[in-house]
Amino acid sequence: MSWATLAKNWSNCIRLESSEWCNHAAANWNRLPRDFLGQLPHRPADCPRQEPPPGGYHRCRHHRGGPCFRRPLDGEPGVPAAVHQDCRRNRAGRDAGHRRLDRPGAETRGRPAGKTIGMSENTKNGNDTQHNGALAGYRVLDFGWVLAGAIPGMVLADMGAEVIKVETRQRLDYMRLGRPIVGDQPDPEQNPMFHNVNRGKLSITLNISEPDAVALAKRLVEKCDVVIENFSPGVMERLGLGYETLRAIKPDIIMASISSTGQDGPLRDLRAYAPSIGALSGLDSTMGYEGGGPLGLKHAFGDICGALHAVFAIASSLYRRNQTGQGQYIDVSMLRATVVTQGVGLMEHALTGRALQPRGNYDPTMVPYGNYPCAPGPNGIGDKWVSIAVASEDEWQGLLAAMGRPAWADDRRFRSQYRRQRHRRELDALLSQWTAQHDADAITELLQQHGVAAAPVLSAEERLFHPHFMERGLYRDIDHPALGAEPIFNLMWNLSKTPSAVRRHAPLMGEHNRQVLCDMLGVSDGELSELEERQVVY
Repeated sequence: MSWATLAKNWSNCIRLESSEWCNHAAANWNRLPRDFLGQLPHRPADCPRQEPPPGGYHRCRHHRGGPCFRRPLDGEPGVPAAVHQDCRRNRAGRDAGHRRLDRPGAETRGRPAGKTIGMSENTKNGNDTQHNGALAGYRVLDFGWVLAGAIPGMVLADMGAEVIKVETRQRLDYMRLGRPIVGDQPDPEQNPMFHNVNRGKLSITLNISEPDAVALAKRLVEKCDVVIENFSPGVMERLGLGYETLRAIKPDIIMASISSTGQDGPLRDLRAYAPSIGALSGLDSTMGYEGGGPLGLKHAFGDICGALHAVFAIASSLYRRNQTGQGQYIDVSMLRATVVTQGVGLMEHALTGRALQPRGNYDPTMVPYGNYPCAPGPNGIGDKWVSIAVASEDEWQGLLAAMGRPAWADDRRFRSQYRRQRHRRELDALLSQWTAQHDADAITELLQQHGVAAAPVLSAEERLFHPHFMERGLYRDIDHPALGAEPIFNLMWNLSKTPSAVRRHAPLMGEHNRQVLCDMLGVSDGELSELEERQVVY
């Protein structure tokens, strides 16, 4: 058990640095007999506290003009904050010169609600206030945090709504944590992921474990159209902020609750993270290599599914409210939202009784189908791959023509799609021999000319600077007070009449306390100071 004693009090930073070692140790732990595990104490004693490694993360400019982040080299010191003073703004003055928040009422519904506080007067730095989105005039009180809870407010803000994020130093949003990029001290203002999913929002700090903070939240509900939260089921009720309470305050309020497994049912109180959702949904059972165990996904797919379903439900509820004057409660389960993405697997099991198993890149209708190795990139650096999929006999003949009809082109093993499926491993090996001799982009161009679906497998950096994505507006540079210009990804759709826009950088923590609480609720400066001293506003 020495590995547990060593790692128990490690920070997430250190566990990330040692993830392969931790996963190996955990796998060995899972192989231990159950009767032995039952005899162990719940917590290893005398666990040494380990501090994060020195250095932090350097921010640099890529040679093509884009930002990137890299770990300091061995022996290289962390970057002093003074080096980056040019991208830091004077936070002491962030409350100065605030603008008044006008309530977007019925007379302004669907029209601009006036300037939103904290926005720049021009768009040169990417903070854009010149376009009104489809949801301009609506106001959202956003208790959402981490990923699933943050994305709905992000989308609504990009579409023009005024979104007020409620957070607290009592329990920081996990998205504010992580390795520092400038310097080597923890800083809740430096997480680029937080900046991406919270752009366009205002931030107030309410410690809602305090009754006076709950009272302020209720006063804000009176002035909002939508409330978003993704706490565990029952938390909002215990805080005195459940839907029935909020509906009594504002009858037409729309409240969206996003949870792992839903607000009711046998799994209602299950503690779950993204891997749990992948496992329960059955998605993980299909991920992996043929004959191997489930591997799962490397990103929070369930969070994103649940979040986007919540956006659709909120927009639908706003439309219904405009027709009927009635609000409603929205219960979004990330588990359910993930299950419905597996239409093919669900239908196959329902119709044939067969359950999908890990099959690697196997596809029942297309062959060859998968990612194939290519010649290394410039200077022999990096693995390069190309995706190839052949769905018809015409495409198969196009592939052979592009390859110059290799010697095995007329091999009886590959004379029909059925035969190619039976011998797909041999076919993949032969195709890989050819692709390994050529550049991924050259293969893509050649196969496309012959009517074959092919595309290079892009890295994150290649995707960021790809001409197609740049022309289509995949991201834009937004100035942030802590990090300067950074790439922020735009929404997934383009609207011709009411385009979405990243209207301001992600907020500093509590950046808009004075504007929201004083201007909107009428809290005096003296009252605000007293609330801050009592850590009600905290």
